[in-house]
Order: sequence, then C-alpha cells, then structure tokens
Amino acid sequence: MQRTHRFSTFIWTDIENPQPAELEQVAAEHRLDLFQIQDSLQLGHLPKFEPQPGYSFMILRAFTSNIEEGATTISDLSNKIAFFYNEDRLITIHRSPFAFLADIPKEVSGCEAFILHLADCMARSYQVPLDTLDRQIAAFEETIFLKDYSKVSLEDLYYLKTQTRITRKLLQLFQHAIAHLEVSEANRTAMQDIRDRMVSLILSYEEVMES
Repeated sequence: MQRTHRFSTFIWTDIENPQPAELEQVAAEHRLDLFQIQDSLQLGHLPKFEPQPGYSFMILRAFTSNIEEGATTISDLSNKIAFFYNEDRLITIHRSPFAFLADIPKEVSGCEAFILHLADCMARSYQVPLDTLDRQIAAFEETIFLKDYSKVSLEDLYYLKTQTRITRKLLQLFQHAIAHLEVSEANRTAMQDIRDRMVSLILSYEEVMES
C-alpha cells in the first residue's frame, strides 16, 4: 500500500509492505541506493543512519510487542521504519502498520520537523513496556521477599530480564542513530526533547535490569 501526502514545503510518500518490484521502481524513480531499499524490509535490521549524496537514510525501530507474550527477539519485540529524505521529500518504508502514521498533523513546518515528530512517536512506544516490566519484576521481588516461592516462575523471570536487556540495547542503537541527525536551529528543542527522552528511557531500563 502506498500513499502520498503533499505538505506545503515537502512531499511524504509512505509505503507499507511493498513488493520487490515496487521497491525497485521507487529506487529508480528517486535515485535511491537499492541495497538500502532492500535493508528497509530485512527482518531484524537494527537502527542506523547513513548519509548519501542527495538524501539521508535512517532506520528506527518502535516497540510493538506485548510483554506478556514472552517475545525475546528484536523482530518479535519491535518493528522498523526506514526513512529516505532530504529537504523536499520523505519516503518511509515499513512492513507493519503503525497507528501514529495514520494520525498525522494537518500541517508541519517542514520535512525535518515531521521526521522528528515520527521519531518521537517511535521513542514514546518504549514507555508502556517499561512500565509493564517494572511492575512485573517488582511483583517478583515482593513474592521472593515474602518467601512465597510457590508463586515464583524462573522461566517468566528469565523472559522479563531478556526482554529488558534486548529493549535497552534497541534504545541504545536508536539513540546512536538519532545522534547523527543534524537539525536546524528551529528544530533543536524538539531534537533535544527526543535525546532527553532516550536517556531517561535507557536509564530506567537499566534500573529494571539491575533490580
């Protein structure tokens, strides 16, 4: 599925679950690196940023799983969006739907500001699983403190700790990718808000890991 939005200063094309022939067409039409296009749909591809002549390429991952399902791999816990962009155009490519992509502002100040908006939505996706992990691990600790060992499941604790460790690593890679973004003066506050959010989330996941 492909849809195009024309804002006053740039054009956004969003491509969901494309076929290989469609990706080749997009690469040829917009002079994008075909290998990067292929990266955009590879399962488990980690967050990264790569500048190219005429555009920038970035992959970010949002948390999309349910902690209680016991997922323990990057692909099970999260899904990615690939960004190809310059001042005039943004192309996003992804396999799975994202609710925030359907709830877009009617107008934004520019392509850069819109990318930061999407990145912030993706960063915020890690807050709910953090709260869930924190709550469940606290419940384990309380059970152990009360010596009610019949209610302790080492398997469940293993899954929670593994999910916490993998998610923290995802956040660190997300943070590293975002650090390469260079933004204008008008968007520096929004950029700093995202960076602050990432630091806070990483520290919180580390606290949960150490508990």
